[in-house]
Amino acid sequence: MLAVMQFFSLYNIDLSFNRLQSIALHGIKLDKVLSVLLDLTCLPNFVVHYHITIEELDLPFDVFEIFIKEMTSKLQGLSIGKMSMNFTYLDVNQWEQLISQHIPYLSKFQFEYYEKMPSLSNDHHNLLKQFTTFFWIKQHLVL
Repeated sequence: MLAVMQFFSLYNIDLSFNRLQSIALHGIKLDKVLSVLLDLTCLPNFVVHYHITIEELDLPFDVFEIFIKEMTSKLQGLSIGKMSMNFTYLDVNQWEQLISQHIPYLSKFQFEYYEKMPSLSNDHHNLLKQFTTFFWIKQHLVL
């Protein structure tokens, strides 16, 4: 994390990055790099078709949702790794609403949700099954 933050604090995001089309953030708290991602929206290729990968997402869903709404709606790929003890990220209705209203060009969605527990309960399985409805199949978005 330190190396990435030092890199972005030393170099301005400008047109010298004009071929950038995707960015992966691993082990970085999203709130620390929000300004960097917003700066990236000035780049022509990034704005046209970009992908974001966020590992170890450490934000409540409502804060993450605000971030997505701030980004341009041209997002085509979103990969998220989430480890948590709360189930807010497993609410299929809020995902469907967020995708259909704010990221309509999304063509690739990868969501990994994991918890530190011996096995998933029936409640977990039922929540995960909701991600196989017609909306997800029609959009070709598979968990």
